Amino acid sequence: MLEQVGVAARYHIEHTERMIDESLESSVQKIDRYVELVNAELSKSLGVLSAVNPNRVLARGYAIVRGEVKIGSLISVEKSNVIIDAEVKNVTKR
Repeated sequence: MLEQVGVAARYHIEHTERMIDESLESSVQKIDRYVELVNAELSKSLGVLSAVNPNRVLARGYAIVRGEVKIGSLISVEKSNVIIDAEVKNVTKR
């Protein structure tokens, strides 16, 4: 009888170990999928940030204008390789 209790206990322990292993494996797979999704979103966000990086925008030929744009005011125009100080001579509304 004691031997039967030992066999039943061993079976129960092995069964519990299998269930824990399966649960752990499932959890690891879910975490791996989540990490992949987060990495994909991060890559996407980095691409967007890179596209709107002011230095990249300037490299594409655009300029950043700083200052009040009204006749007679001084403004600063930043290109990729130079900063131009200028006076506004004319303003045309669109």
